[in-house]
Amino acid sequence: MNIKYFVPLISILLIVSVSGCVDFPGFEGMFGSGTGTVIEQTPDIIITKDLNVIPNPPILAGNEFSVSFVVKNQDTTETIEPLTAKLYNWGVCTLGDLESFGWTKGTSYYTKEMTMFPQQEELIEFPFTAPENSKIGSIETDCQIKWLFEYDYNSRSQDDFTVISKDRITELSRAGEIWQGENMAQYVGAGPIKLYFNWKTPMPVQVGSSIQFSIQAIDKGVGIYSEIISPDTLAKIIPPATEAEKVCPTCGLYIRVPYEWVKGKYYNDVKDACTGNFVLNTNPAGIVGTDVEEMPIESLEDTNIIQIVSKDGYVEYYNLKNIPFIKRETPEIICRFTAPDLGEGVPERSYFVSAEITDYTYKLTGEKAVHIKPTV
Repeated sequence: MNIKYFVPLISILLIVSVSGCVDFPGFEGMFGSGTGTVIEQTPDIIITKDLNVIPNPPILAGNEFSVSFVVKNQDTTETIEPLTAKLYNWGVCTLGDLESFGWTKGTSYYTKEMTMFPQQEELIEFPFTAPENSKIGSIETDCQIKWLFEYDYNSRSQDDFTVISKDRITELSRAGEIWQGENMAQYVGAGPIKLYFNWKTPMPVQVGSSIQFSIQAIDKGVGIYSEIISPDTLAKIIPPATEAEKVCPTCGLYIRVPYEWVKGKYYNDVKDACTGNFVLNTNPAGIVGTDVEEMPIESLEDTNIIQIVSKDGYVEYYNLKNIPFIKRETPEIICRFTAPDLGEGVPERSYFVSAEITDYTYKLTGEKAVHIKPTV
């Protein structure tokens, strides 16, 4: 999609507004937005379908019946391992033998771990016996059968943003030409938790001006996810078995921006560039497969140096605290950076940013009320 900007006006306004954000009524439509087309992959990875009760209800007291459905991995490339199924409620009905079908008995529930390959379908069937007349007092009742599935997944999104040099703006302005740039689509990956970029700064932005955007996570699946865990939060094992399990190093929301956006800055000036208790990732002990960049903490005169993580030319910010979902949405996380110098002779450059939630556990619940009638 091509977006056109009137260069003489933008050059004037960029001079007036050092931050790069212009708040003049009537100009919003002329400059457009940094957010273009959004291309999304499927939200629902694990689904259930074809729910069935055999024989058809109502079920007579003391008779056997079964509840079955198909669980499917809709992902076309990823294997879900493990997919944990749990049957945890069946009311006054009696559950048949599940252990012979690979289910493990807990204190008051049954669980089963499965490996689901891409596009694989698996039949789940629960055998029951309806209660006798004496147990239900010879009156009608319902057996409320409930189950859930849990699986870990990663959600990722990416978008681009263009920075233009002052010389390029001047050049086009003098030629009486307009800037033409292609706003690439924002790609939102598969999974129930979606991450969306919203660019607060119109594109393109001049070197040295402010780049501001927000990230918001939205639960678009049929299940539920309550909060984004921080890497510094207690791990899923409660209580942790070891000191190493007191944190969940693979959890969290990571916002990745080009290293050029923080290069040459002081750590204290850029460590909190994103709101919501996000911090620039420093080098943890034993990290492998990444570059380590050194950054002065406060000033050139300060001899204290801190190491930050750089992966493939990008640095990352992560959440220090858990981020709750309210009505299936998180609050917006605002990030603000300064457009970097492009280097001599470079008129403009597109930069990519990405966001990822790693190893979040999504829950999909299901239930069926089976009507029971007493025998005569």
